[in-house]
Amino acid sequence: MLARTQRRGFTLIELMVVVGLIVVLAALGVGAISQLVPRFRTVQAAEQFAADVETMRMMAIMNDRETRIVITDYDSDPYSAGRGDGAWALYVGNRSLNSSFWDQLPYEGTNGVDSYSGEGVRDLASGTYSAKGVALAEPDVTALVFNARGWVRNEGSDFGYSPDGSSIDFEFTNKASATGSSNPDNYTVKVFRGGMVRIEAGLGNEFNSHSAGTNSASSIP
Repeated sequence: MLARTQRRGFTLIELMVVVGLIVVLAALGVGAISQLVPRFRTVQAAEQFAADVETMRMMAIMNDRETRIVITDYDSDPYSAGRGDGAWALYVGNRSLNSSFWDQLPYEGTNGVDSYSGEGVRDLASGTYSAKGVALAEPDVTALVFNARGWVRNEGSDFGYSPDGSSIDFEFTNKASATGSSNPDNYTVKVFRGGMVRIEAGLGNEFNSHSAGTNSASSIP
């Protein structure tokens, strides 16, 4: 007699359970990604601005001419959900001090002539550097100028807007979070007098708001 062949497979119920699990996991993944992508775009925008600051500082030193970054657009309501706005442009001056003409990148090395432009434009709302849902909040200072030594040439009062008065700040906010101005999901690019730049996440003061760690002043026990 021929041996009976056993057929192996999945029952309909087992298939439905597997499909259900896949749907649940996919839904969880989409939810996590929908939160991470806007934050990634915000970080990316802040890093691009910080990179532009460092680039213009180095160009000032290498070419012995002033450079500047000009904020050309910002978001008047950065803490509410929406598309997001913010733009800036990059320029090289014609002198090492008190430039009378500014050449938008690409730098042509000529005085009084700006035949080519466009490479020095960054726009969060459209184009190559677009970042959906990211806002550049209205800055206290709309132009950042470097002298030929790479120092920030802005007036001393321009540094007075930051909490400690040591930097000029530019805030990039994740509008998808819509958390409000009291607790924004933001990243602040801080530019210091010597031309150094740093990005700080809007996590608050971790030393003061948490029991772990040390106080901001080492003399305090």
